[in-house]
Amino acid sequence: MNENFLNSQRCILKVMGKHGLVFKARHDDWLYLQNLAEELISDEDSVFTEYEIHVSNHANDEMTEPEHLLHIDASELSHNY
Repeated sequence: MNENFLNSQRCILKVMGKHGLVFKARHDDWLYLQNLAEELISDEDSVFTEYEIHVSNHANDEMTEPEHLLHIDASELSHNY
């Protein structure tokens, strides 16, 4: 598949929630993503609280980019077995 096709300009949705939860979606239709986000947030048991939609010309890279990196020093972990 052509890399230019994969990274073509697309809309990116990020729905953020409690405990650092992030849901991402990519689509060409802004309204579709907006409806999806509002549905996720409006659910009675939803942990999602807010969303953003933006246009990206590197959508494929952005979709696979981690939102939060955890850095753990293994020497600081206790071994209570």
